[in-house]
Amino acid sequence: MRLFRVFPRIAALIVLCGFFPHFAPLSWAAPMNMPASIPQAPGQAVLQTLLNDIGKQRAEVIAIQRELVARPALNPEDGGEGEEAKARWIEEYLLQKGLPQAERIDVPDERVPAKVRPNLIIRYPGASERTLWIVGHLDTSPPGDLSQWTGSPWALRIVGDTIYGRGVEDNHQAITSGLILMESMARNRVTPPLSFGLVLHASGKYFFSGTYGLAAMLAVRPDLFKPGDLVVVPDQGNYEGSDLLVGEKGLLWLKITVTGKQVHSAFPYRGVNALDAGGSLIADLRGLHQRFAEKNALFDPPTSTFVPTAMISGNPQVNQIPGEFVFHMDCRLLLPYTADEVQGAVRTLADAAEKRDNVTITVERKYTIPTTPVTPPDALVVQAVRRAVLAELKVTAKPIGTGGATVAGELRAKGIPVLVWANVEGTGLAANEHITVTKLLEASRIFARILFDPEVANAPAWSAAGNTPQQGTGK
Repeated sequence: MRLFRVFPRIAALIVLCGFFPHFAPLSWAAPMNMPASIPQAPGQAVLQTLLNDIGKQRAEVIAIQRELVARPALNPEDGGEGEEAKARWIEEYLLQKGLPQAERIDVPDERVPAKVRPNLIIRYPGASERTLWIVGHLDTSPPGDLSQWTGSPWALRIVGDTIYGRGVEDNHQAITSGLILMESMARNRVTPPLSFGLVLHASGKYFFSGTYGLAAMLAVRPDLFKPGDLVVVPDQGNYEGSDLLVGEKGLLWLKITVTGKQVHSAFPYRGVNALDAGGSLIADLRGLHQRFAEKNALFDPPTSTFVPTAMISGNPQVNQIPGEFVFHMDCRLLLPYTADEVQGAVRTLADAAEKRDNVTITVERKYTIPTTPVTPPDALVVQAVRRAVLAELKVTAKPIGTGGATVAGELRAKGIPVLVWANVEGTGLAANEHITVTKLLEASRIFARILFDPEVANAPAWSAAGNTPQQGTGK
């Protein structure tokens, strides 16, 4: 009965507030001259719709990855047929989804059945010509020892949120996250403030040859990356997404052959022990750390490194003095040091060892990637990714350097301020390579946030001369 006695009072209050809003309690209605809620900027409302949609694309991620994994794309150096099958599937996917068609740059290669190595450029136009470019590679690494895999490396395996298969991380995560973002924008008829592009190149594992992949593309399209564009290479990173890789050490691989004279080990004075002389030379090479001692706190370790790695002995017999000893050195170089300087220093040490140990030593350069300037930590692309990571992952990312090599070095050498970033565990060369669907969707959402970043749209362009970005510091 009490309810019926109270109800007329409630009804009266509702009527009163309806005709005289200023009588309403603050929890029921807004004060006079104040909106009921703070209106959201139109661009941010569109972004939120896009983010919500991307978050629902688990099935699409799995479908894309299944098709990519089924097309191995091994380099001919690894006994494979190249990237043609994978490139053709991506072209078919773009057509099926009504997405912009790829510009294709084929580089001749008689070693593969297709006789060409494909490179794809896909650009989704936005309101501005300024473009966020995601640079990924089409090829995959060999699976290694198949007995270490659970199932076939070329058949996608799904366990909860985790997917397994060769290439799912290296570098399908770049391809998939880019395609997911493009497909979502097209399906929702979204024109982002910035344009969005995918550059998918061949021969990622052997990019330093510069013959078939990104370097070959840029020889045909030197104007591809324009001042003002943002370039991200999702090829290295950490699981938390907190590493912003702004610089890479230069790379020098040396093959060193020490030649002596093989004899029976019972009469060592009759020969020249190449293994013994080689060991002494390796000890001498430790002095390179003192000679090339410049430090850069962005890197871990903060110095250049000079490491003997692969070793080949010319003698398998225990009772023989080896007449040949071969080893390789992996050198990772900070600026201002160059491969020529380091190789010259190695040659000087080898000359001294020849005289001391009565051996002949050859020093052969196998691979080189030049040391390039670091992308400034306040560069537009660095700060844009940092803001997007903070918004999406609630993580404060920081600029660091790496001793690993990616195609970003080629771009920095051309004066392009590029960032290497990925939210990955680093399983790309391991058996049972894997990544979570959640991580792939997070990457796609982070790229979407950059496209709608208001600080990016009005920022000045960088200068292509000497890798000196003119981009401001960001916030």
